[in-house]
This record gives sequence, structure tokens and C-alpha cells, in this order.
Amino acid sequence: DFLDKADNSFETDDWFDYDTMVDFYETVGNCPMKFKQRMFKEQPEKYSEFIIYLYDYDKKEFIDEGKFLEYFLNDENPDIREYLAEKGHFLDELMADPFVSVICAVVRQNHKLDELVYSGYTSVRREVARMGYGLDILKRDAHLEVKLQVCELGYDLNYFLYSEDNYLRKNAEFLQKRFERENLKPFINDFGFEVYYDVFKL
Repeated sequence: DFLDKADNSFETDDWFDYDTMVDFYETVGNCPMKFKQRMFKEQPEKYSEFIIYLYDYDKKEFIDEGKFLEYFLNDENPDIREYLAEKGHFLDELMADPFVSVICAVVRQNHKLDELVYSGYTSVRREVARMGYGLDILKRDAHLEVKLQVCELGYDLNYFLYSEDNYLRKNAEFLQKRFERENLKPFINDFGFEVYYDVFKL
């Protein structure tokens, strides 16, 4: 009877007191996962270690609601930290995350692009270029994929038309013909660069 009533209480507000439940299972660690999830939701400050028992969709719902955000900053799942950044939380901390996907999410928030344009991660610099920032710097990047991203925006095509890299030069020639064929006109993006494409206008 106790177990049936306890199990039903996981899905309702008819909740046992924690001491009774813990006494029954002898230790908190032996309690069912649902109980640990409920313990965190009810008393996050006291049971913060049980955050690991929340499902990812629960965590994202809390982030959407702006609840328990500080507990997700160091979540072991980079997808959760990326989601946190996508919602604009803890951007200063997450721009130093060890996972590139998380830093790229920070870039997409237009956060401190003046620093991230010099990131040691190629993917991050490419994302900065995709956002249309630092194109005058990134067109000379050491990595082809970053320069290609700058070229794709149509920035300073004349520079790329005379590139020593055959692939980059061919790409610039293709884009120039495409822009002429489609009668596309350049415009000044939000960062002051003349481009043909802008991620914010797609």
C-alpha cells in the first residue's frame, strides 16, 4: 500500500514528506528516480545534486521559464548549456565553454564578437563570419572554411577573385556571376560591411 500510494504521489500533489520516504528507502540514494526529480523541483537548493536525474526536456522547460538557471550552467550535457546560451543566459561564462557548439550559440547572440572573432576555434570564427562581423579580419583567416564563409556573404569579392587558392577563387567567380545574373545589389549590414547576404535577413 505504501509503495502504491507513493508511486501515485509522483504524478500528483498528494505528496509524502521527504523524511518518511527516505526512512522507507533507508537512504536518499536508494529513492526512485521520480522521487529525486520531485525532490529537486520542490527544494532545488537542498537537493541540487539531483539535477542530474531530470530529463533534458524538463531542463529545457525550466530554462524557458527562467527557473533554476544557475544549476544548468555546468550541466554535463553540452546540449543543455547550448540551449542556455541560445536563450541568452550566462553568455560571459559560456563563451569559455569547452564545447565549440556552445560558444557558437553565444556568437549567435551577438555577444562579445569583438573577442570571439579571435577565437582559437575555427568553427567559432566561421560562425562570427556567418553573422557578418569582422569580415575585414576574417577574410585573411588562416583556415579556408572561414574565408569561404566570408566569401559566401559576397564581401570584398575582388579580394577573393585574386586569391592564390584555386577553390576560393573559383567560388568567388561563381558568386560574382550569380549576383550579376540574379541582379542582386550589395547593402551595408548591421556591422558596417558591404555584403550581398545577411543571416538576419534570410
